[in-house]
Amino acid sequence: MKNSQTPEATKTCKHCKSIIPKGAKVCPFCRKRQGSAGKWILIIIIVIVIFAAINGGNNESSSNSNVSDSDTTIQSDNNSNDSTIPTPSNATASSDIVASDSTTDEKESAGLTEEKYNSIETGMTYDEVVDIIGEDGTNISESEVAGIKTVIYEWTSSESWGNANITFQNDKVVNKAQFGVSSGDDVEITLEQYNSIETGMTYDEVVALLGGEGALISDTEIAGSTSQIYMWNGTSLGSNANITFSDDKVIAKAQVGLN
Repeated sequence: MKNSQTPEATKTCKHCKSIIPKGAKVCPFCRKRQGSAGKWILIIIIVIVIFAAINGGNNESSSNSNVSDSDTTIQSDNNSNDSTIPTPSNATASSDIVASDSTTDEKESAGLTEEKYNSIETGMTYDEVVDIIGEDGTNISESEVAGIKTVIYEWTSSESWGNANITFQNDKVVNKAQFGVSSGDDVEITLEQYNSIETGMTYDEVVALLGGEGALISDTEIAGSTSQIYMWNGTSLGSNANITFSDDKVIAKAQVGLN
């Protein structure tokens, strides 16, 4: 009797292309699985799409419900009130805006200006000066001799590159000095005008001679005696004249580069 054998069905490995048994799940040559990864990826994508659709529908339903409730509440409020009444939250917001504007104004007004510098007078307290300038100064010097405490504070101009030093003795202004803060009137002094200034002249006489106010560089009052130094700019770059007054009388003058 003839022994017949049916050939085993085969297939090609998807990875190494070898001929392997049709029922093999793992290639005996490259040892890689023969299952289709694409089928599982497709299944996962379908599941994600279905889940997203369900979740989106729930969110839309919830959103529509919230809008409906809001509309119902607004309609009820409109029916029961003919005029709009500010709510406490609106009142709080308005209060916060006012407070913010007030803080902004205070910040903008703080800082040393020429006008503020000129309004500082001897005998003022530190707190009074701070009220004028709108901010504290920087303590650059402090000493105490024979019970007299001397403190010098510096302020930087908010209008220019200049600064001012204010000297206090026992919390009273005894001197103020500035550079680049106050410029005086827009006048220029010539060498001829400078030579016409004589000791003993009053400040008003000097102003009349030169045609305008000078920049107050330094102002001091000690033991009832006052002393001021005013500066006038010359006609050339960097030229100027400093005139020193004691009790409103010229006692000294100095110039640089006048012509």
